[in-house]
Amino acid sequence: MDNIMNCVVTGGAGFIGSHLCKRLLEDGNAVVAVDNLSAGKLENIAGIMSNPNFKFINMDVRLIDIENVMRGADTVFNLMASKKNVCLRSPLEDLHVNSGGTLNLLQIAQRCGVRRFIHASTGSVYGNISPQIEEGKTLPVSYYGISKLAGENYVKLFADKYTFEHWAILRYFHVYGGSQESADSLGGVIAIFLRHIYQGTPITVYGDGSQVRCFTYVKDVVNANIQAANGDSDIYNCVSDERITINELIEMLFKKTGKSVPVIYQDWQEGDIKNFFPTNGKIKSKLGIRFTPFDVGIQETIDAYCSLYS
Repeated sequence: MDNIMNCVVTGGAGFIGSHLCKRLLEDGNAVVAVDNLSAGKLENIAGIMSNPNFKFINMDVRLIDIENVMRGADTVFNLMASKKNVCLRSPLEDLHVNSGGTLNLLQIAQRCGVRRFIHASTGSVYGNISPQIEEGKTLPVSYYGISKLAGENYVKLFADKYTFEHWAILRYFHVYGGSQESADSLGGVIAIFLRHIYQGTPITVYGDGSQVRCFTYVKDVVNANIQAANGDSDIYNCVSDERITINELIEMLFKKTGKSVPVIYQDWQEGDIKNFFPTNGKIKSKLGIRFTPFDVGIQETIDAYCSLYS
């Protein structure tokens, strides 16, 4: 880090947000985590609650009261999001959070003189366009992708209009790692699969399992956020070089855990993208990110879940 930061992390009790809070504190920064706990969990940040440089506030980012939180902050990491499962059951809620919540944060950040705004987005903004290149077209095919793209556009508007010292949009692709939610309706696919494997219950796959995914280790995503706070302002695909089908992933998890369970195939989910071919040259060259090999990250993740379910 070039400078010690006073940070606000929205979604700070979530999977990625809690990992980011811990790393920021380790680097000597002051951190305020904001989360309404709709998906985040206090257990994710239990180990840092007593840190004198950390504060947790249970609040919705759509509230005007968040201005009281933002005062004195120089850096905002906007990791809050309405997840894809929310958009399927309530597209309007999805829009209010991902788009309206981001707009509210940007307006308040501008009033409070925030210098850096790092925004978490998603590869879903590309839709079925391939390859997924930052300077290329975006044509989302899901409510979630549309609402996240709207949030991106608000960030770019405020960056141009009010000139943040540093800003970045990080488009995430299938982040995984320890402490990720493993419930079928909320979790990441690797966490969900590992829970079923260790509990001996069937895995459900939507589609035929041939869909390609690009899994990115949470520690690399955290590093990208921190590098972006002092790096070139731009849009980045935050994604590793690893590409694997869901069927290949299941076989890998069976082999590494020494366990197997039945696999049930169901119809494709609405808005599901079958193949991802994102580029990551920009985040490597401009932010210096080096991604953890999938074999290393997946083993660390398996070890974390093994201890959880043993």
